[in-house]
This record gives sequence, C-alpha cells and structure tokens, in this order.
Amino acid sequence: MRFRLLTIPLFFLLLQQPQTTFAQGNTGSIGGVTLDKQHLAVEKVTLTIENTQSGLKRSLLSRPDGSFEFSGLLPGEYRLMAEISGFQRSELRIPLEVNRRVRVEVVLSVGVLDQTVQVLDAAPLLHTSDASVGEVVDQEHVSKLPLNGRQFLELSLLVPGVHQSHGAQSGKTNALYWRPGQNSAVSISGGRPNSNNYLLDGTINTDPTFNTYVISLAPDIIREFQIQTGTYSAELGGAGTGQVNVVTKSGTNQVHGSLYHYLRNSVLDARLFTSPSKLPHFSQNQFGGTVGGPLKRDRTFYFGAFEGFRSSQRQSMIMSVPTMMQRMGDFSEGPLIYDPTTTRSNPSFDPSRPASPSNPVQIRSPFPNNQIPMERMNPVAMAILERFVPMPGAGDMDGMAMGDGVNNFLDTRAQRNSFDQFNGRLDHSFANGRQPVWALQSQQ
Repeated sequence: MRFRLLTIPLFFLLLQQPQTTFAQGNTGSIGGVTLDKQHLAVEKVTLTIENTQSGLKRSLLSRPDGSFEFSGLLPGEYRLMAEISGFQRSELRIPLEVNRRVRVEVVLSVGVLDQTVQVLDAAPLLHTSDASVGEVVDQEHVSKLPLNGRQFLELSLLVPGVHQSHGAQSGKTNALYWRPGQNSAVSISGGRPNSNNYLLDGTINTDPTFNTYVISLAPDIIREFQIQTGTYSAELGGAGTGQVNVVTKSGTNQVHGSLYHYLRNSVLDARLFTSPSKLPHFSQNQFGGTVGGPLKRDRTFYFGAFEGFRSSQRQSMIMSVPTMMQRMGDFSEGPLIYDPTTTRSNPSFDPSRPASPSNPVQIRSPFPNNQIPMERMNPVAMAILERFVPMPGAGDMDGMAMGDGVNNFLDTRAQRNSFDQFNGRLDHSFANGRQPVWALQSQQ
C-alpha cells in the first residue's frame, strides 16, 4: 500500500500567514477594476464573490484606483456582486479555470441599490495578466469523452502542440518503470516526455527518476486539468517543457455520488476474418464510485472516491530454455563454454593497445569437447533447473525450435494486472475566506 499525503497545512500557519499563501498552482484569482459609465474609477465599492456550488463567500472594498483582487480561488463557477450607495447593484457570473488570473471591468450604473444589473453569462475573457500558452481540459471533456482504459492523460492530445511519444514513460518498455496502462509518454511543444512536470492539487506529482506522474487518477475524480506549453509563470518551474496541472473534485452544498463499472471481455469482442476460431482470453474490469457533499453547509465539504482495476489477458511469448543436453552439461551443439579454473594471463597481450576481444588481458580454455563434467555441476543450479525452468517445447513451436537452445519454448499464460485506488478530500473555509485543503491519495 502506497500513501501520499498531498497537502497538510498546519493550523497555526493558517492563522499567521497572509491570504496569498494559499494561492498555489491549482488556484486562480479574479480581479479587475470598478468603473462608472464614464470609465472613471469608483472606490470603496463593496465586492462579494460567491462560489455558486459551495456557497463560499468573500468580501472586500475596491481601492482608491478602483482595483480589486480575490486570490487563492479554487476552480469553479463564481458570482461577483458589486454594490455602493448611489449606484445600481451589479452581478457578474464568471467561470474560473485552474491557475487562471481573470480580469474584469465592473461598470456601475447610477441608480438605487434595489435595481440590479445582472450578467448571466460572461463573455470569454482574455488572460492579460501573464503570457502563458496552454489550454484547460474542462470537466465536460473529462467526464464525457470516451477513454480506452480511462486514462485521463490521453485527453491532453486535444491540446495543440501535444502528441503521443515513446520511451520509458510509456510504462512498458523499461523494467525499472513497469506501469502497464499508465502511459505518460506525451511530448509537449516538441519536448521530450521526461521534461514534463506534473502537479496534483497544487503539489508535486512527478516521479523524480523518470519525470512521469506518480498517482494516476480516475476521470470521475478530476474536475479539470491544464496543459501549459510555454512561457508559464515562475511558480510552475521545475521542468523544461510542459506543465500538467490536475485539480480534483471537491464537495458542494448538495450530496452527489456516482457508481460505475466498465467491462471489456473477449466474449464480447468482434472477430476479424484472420482471427482464430477462439479468441485468446481477455477480461478487464474497472469499477468504483464517488460521493461528495457538505459536512457543514457553506463551510466544510468532503469528497471521496474508490476505483478498482482487474485485468487478465492471455499472451504468448517465444522464449529460450536449456535443451536436454545442456541440462546435463553438454554444449557440443553450442555455444562455446570456457572453464573458469583455467583463467591465466595472456602472454601475447600488447599493453600499447586497448584491451579488447582481439587483445585480451586474460585468456581461458574451453571445456574438453565443450562439455562440463557432471562433478562440476552445482547441485543448487541443477535443482533450480529441475523445479523452475521448463523443458523445451519443440512440439508447440511447429518446427521452429533450434537445437542450440534459442527460441525453443512457447510460453502462454495470463498476464494479470490489478490495483485499488482510494481518494479523499476535505475542504474548509474559515471566516476570513481562507480555504486550505487536506487531500489523501493512495494506490495499492
């Protein structure tokens, strides 16, 4: 069982640190300026921002130049309300994506507070506060687009400049990084797959050895994720090319949940005309559920999820095992076997030349007739051969077996892969609007 505690802000730090401390890579901000119809700044406007799903609110007054900013906001839909005596109340609905710095102009009309100017759908906003290049894959794409194996990173291919790559990050080509079904070999802006940086809820989710992501989340847990392809801001350093910034779902004032089970099975697969009469066994099950809601309305929220994965696929591989003669120490059919007890210095070694197979420092003599005497055979090695190494299967190879012990065994077995994943998240808002997050992710 692997546990990774992503973010644990200490309580006393929450009380002492300023509000901007919580503006990590997964949060954004909404700011701008309050103006009248003549585009003159209006100061001391009471501005209140509210998350439409969780009900979290925060208020402040605009500065003398009319400027304001709400920082450290989690992604979501927000309603911005502005009011001051002598002007009509103004409301704007603003969508905030992960790691975005949104700027708006709140234009106030002369009137009384009983009158309200409401903008239900704000127009797409330009991000003028930074020069970052990238795109957000939103919740609708994450939840509705089909994914083979439910691998969320495949959705990154929707972003311009991102394409599938290869190498150790594919998870199946390197014995040191063997993670089938967890392919993170994507090239962003022409960079290498090992030059990407992965964030999960504002914390590092990058394997330090292979620069792949560590925890692979199910799409049902992800709210949205951002792919930045260049000129990103300083807090997203640590990699030379792409930034993959994932944000998980949080609870709201209403209880929501889901159950799912995705099945792939060879019994249901279609056959090609070149396929055998009976397809090799294949079964893959992905199942789980999510639940989220309030612990205390408008203040504390929870979100939990579980996903299980079970896969069994029958595969065949051609392997090489010792022949019957080789098991008895007879290598007369090859290859050449040298006696280690005959190791000696090479009298013809030329020290003026580099050591090489043609200029060895030491030489050995082969066993007579290329046969290892039975008394020299190690009993432990003989026992391992007897118990764990299969006999050559020439009959299974349809005449392909070779006498020198190369490609002489057809191994067919079920390749099994399984894991369980647990995810938990707790959001709490203090009276001053700060919103620390505790998140626990684990995989088994």
